Amino acid sequence: MTDARQLARLRALCPEAELWDEAGSPLVFLPELRVESDGAVHTVDLLLCPRARDGYDTRLFFSKQLPKARNWAPHALMARGWFAFSWQGIASSQPWLDILGSHLEAVK
Repeated sequence: MTDARQLARLRALCPEAELWDEAGSPLVFLPELRVESDGAVHTVDLLLCPRARDGYDTRLFFSKQLPKARNWAPHALMARGWFAFSWQGIASSQPWLDILGSHLEAVK
């Protein structure tokens, strides 16, 4: 599936989603997404990295830390500060929407 098609599927969830390029690799910016964590809904910006990075098959970066996940670490990407936690096993061969959903399971 093309990056444009993958982005179109994510826009059904987040109409303002944008495809960003980091050294020839895709990142998906998902602004003001409402995410459930520890029984509450939080509005956060997300940055989905649907490819291998930092020893992980895929990554999801958050604009702020959420209460449920542990082991948050700060990161700087695209001239902005982000947070991510250790969450392995989300394969990059999946559709981006599935990758996002799998990462979000960890913060519920």
